[in-house]
Amino acid sequence: MRRRFITTTLLNILSTIWSLALSFPLTPFILHRLGTDAYGVWVLAMSFSVLSGYLSLLDLGVQSALVKMVAEHHARGEHDTLNRVISAGLLLFTGLGIFAALSLAAFTHWALVVVFHIPTEFQNTAKFLLSMLAIQTVIEFPGQIFAGVLEGLQHYPTIRAVDLIRYTIYVIAIWAVISLGAGLAGMGLVLLTVTVARAGVIAVLVWRALPQFRLILKPGVAVFHRIAKFSGQILVIRMSAFIYGQMDTLIVATLLTTTQLVEYDIANRIQMMVLLTLTFVSSQVVPAASQLLAREEQAGLQQLFLKATKWTAALSMPAVAAACILAEPFIAVWIGPTYRNAALPTQIFVAHLLFVALTAVGYNTMIGMGKIKVLTFIQIGTTTVLNLGLSIVLTLWFGVIGVVLGTLIGTALSAPLYLWLFLRELGLTWARLWGDVILKIYPSVGLFALGLYVGKQALMLDSLWKLGTFGLVCGILYLGLLALFGLDDDERHIIIGAIRRMRAYLRASEA
Repeated sequence: MRRRFITTTLLNILSTIWSLALSFPLTPFILHRLGTDAYGVWVLAMSFSVLSGYLSLLDLGVQSALVKMVAEHHARGEHDTLNRVISAGLLLFTGLGIFAALSLAAFTHWALVVVFHIPTEFQNTAKFLLSMLAIQTVIEFPGQIFAGVLEGLQHYPTIRAVDLIRYTIYVIAIWAVISLGAGLAGMGLVLLTVTVARAGVIAVLVWRALPQFRLILKPGVAVFHRIAKFSGQILVIRMSAFIYGQMDTLIVATLLTTTQLVEYDIANRIQMMVLLTLTFVSSQVVPAASQLLAREEQAGLQQLFLKATKWTAALSMPAVAAACILAEPFIAVWIGPTYRNAALPTQIFVAHLLFVALTAVGYNTMIGMGKIKVLTFIQIGTTTVLNLGLSIVLTLWFGVIGVVLGTLIGTALSAPLYLWLFLRELGLTWARLWGDVILKIYPSVGLFALGLYVGKQALMLDSLWKLGTFGLVCGILYLGLLALFGLDDDERHIIIGAIRRMRAYLRASEA
C-alpha cells in the first residue's frame, strides 16, 4: 500500500504541475480581456458548480458513502452487492441531478438578480451561464457516481489522467472562445461540453474496470438504507463543509458587490493552488482506511495516518510558506501591479492551511473508518458556525480581508480538537505525532521559509522568471533537507524505485 501511495502521489504532483502551467496564465488573460465586472460574474456563476459550488450540497454524502462501500465490497470480492450499491447510487444521483437542474433554473429566472448585486449589463449573461449549469447538472450528477466508483477501486492514475486531459482541452478552448470574442457565453458552452464529455468517459472506464458490473433497476431497500445510514452522517459534514467553503463568495456578493469578488478570487485561486498540495496524499485515504478497517488492521491504520500526514505536511508546508512570503510580488507579476491589494487577503487565506495540513489525512481516515459523530460536532461547532459568524461581522468591518480572517480563526481553533479525536480513535499519543511527523518535517520547512524571506528582502523579484528561479533554487534545497532528515530509508528506496518505473514507462511510450 505504501508503494502505491508514493507512486500515486508522484503522479499527482506531476499532473498538478502540468495543470498549474496551463491555468497560470488563464486567470490574468480572462481578467484583462473581459474586465473586472465580467470576471466577477464568472466567479459567481462558478460558485454554483456541482463539484465545489452550491450544488455540491445536494450530494447528500452519497458519493463518500459509495467510495467507502465500493472499497469494502471490492476488497471482499462481493460482486453482487457491489453492483447493487453502484446501481442505487446511480438512481439516487440521476434523480438529484434532475432536481438540481430544475431548482437552479427556477432560481435563475426568479431570484438571481434580486439576491446578488450584479451589474445591469451583465444580468442576462449571468442568467445564461446558470442556465448552462442547469443543463450540465443533469449529466454531471450521475457522472460523479462513476468517479466515486473509480476512487473506491483506487484507480487514481486513471482519474488523474481523465481530469488532466479534460482540463487541458478546457483551457485551450477557453483561450480560443475569448480570443474569438465569444466572452462569458462562450466560456459557459465550453464548460458544459467538457463536463458532459468527462462524465461519458468516466462511465466507460468504470465498465472496463468492472466487467462484471450490471445495472440493477431495483437494487433493494436494504441497499438504499445502508447508503442512507452512512451518507446521512456525511451529509451533516457536507453541509458544514459547504457553508465553510462557499459562504465567503456568498458573503462578499451580498454584503459587498460582485466586482469585489475579483480581489477575493485572486486570493482564493492562490489558496486553491496551495490546497492542491494537501490532496496529493489525503485524497487516497478514504478507500485505503476502509480496506484496512475491513481487514481489522489497526497497526496499518496508525501507519496510514502518521505516514500520510507526514507526507502531506512535507509537500504542503513549503507551498504555504512560499505563498505567504511571496504573495505581493507574485500577484504583481501574475495579475498586475494594480492588484497588489489582494496580497494581504491572500496571506491570511493561505495561512489557515498551516492547520489543515495536519488534519486533512486524519479527517479522511475518520470518514473511511465511519467515525463521523465527533467529527461532525467539531466541524459544525468550531470550523463552520464560528467561521460564519466571524466572517459576516469582520466583512462588515474590514471588507474582503474580514471574510478570510474568519476562515483563519475558525480553522486554527478547530485543529487541536481534530487532532485529539484522531489520536484517540487510532490509539496514538501526542508524542508519537510529534516525533513521527512534526520533528521530521517542520525544521526543514522553517529553514526553507527563512531562505525565502531573506531572498525576498535582498533580491528584486519583479518578473515571473526571477520568482520561478528563486523558488526553484529554494525548493531544491528544501528537498535536499527533506531527503536527509525527513524521510526514512524505506521511503527513499520506494521513491527512487517509483521514479525509475515512471522513467521507464515514459521511455516505452516514446518508443
